[in-house]
Amino acid sequence: MKTLEQIPTSSGLWIAAIAGTLIFLVDVALPLGVAIPIAYVGLILLGLWIPHAGYTVGVAAMASVLTFVDLFLSSSGGPMWLAAVNRGIVIGLLWSTAAIVVLYNRARGEIKALRGMLAICASCKKVRGDEGFWKHMEEYIEDHSEVLLSHCLCPACQQKWFPELTARRPSSIPTKVTESS
Repeated sequence: MKTLEQIPTSSGLWIAAIAGTLIFLVDVALPLGVAIPIAYVGLILLGLWIPHAGYTVGVAAMASVLTFVDLFLSSSGGPMWLAAVNRGIVIGLLWSTAAIVVLYNRARGEIKALRGMLAICASCKKVRGDEGFWKHMEEYIEDHSEVLLSHCLCPACQQKWFPELTARRPSSIPTKVTESS
């Protein structure tokens, strides 16, 4: 039996469409006082396995429309104002769940990009990217994170490469890195 992660996106969309239709039909058949539209949350949670923000937002929008439309199609089961308030709460929960799913999927994508082993050249320190091309380490890090890198020299390299600059530096300026011999 396949897990939800192994179900292709198109199959997930069909599952959501069929389940959404069933939820709507049950909702129309029952009186307004029954909170069936909350079941649409389950369709939004499918967005955890269909990690496209468009799916999650689309399902939340469709579920909101169907929840509102059903307000006028179902037989009355109590005061209309109470049914409208309940439907409003359900729509708020639908969109809250959708926001959480979208943010979770975004965070999961960022974590996935930062996880794993990197192939790095022992000589020039270039990194082999996902496509198999070699990039400078700085370029790779900037492409795969929100980090912007700047360059400087540590005190040991300053002494090694530019001894004339470190000799002129006033001794009153402390260096943050202490060198051990």
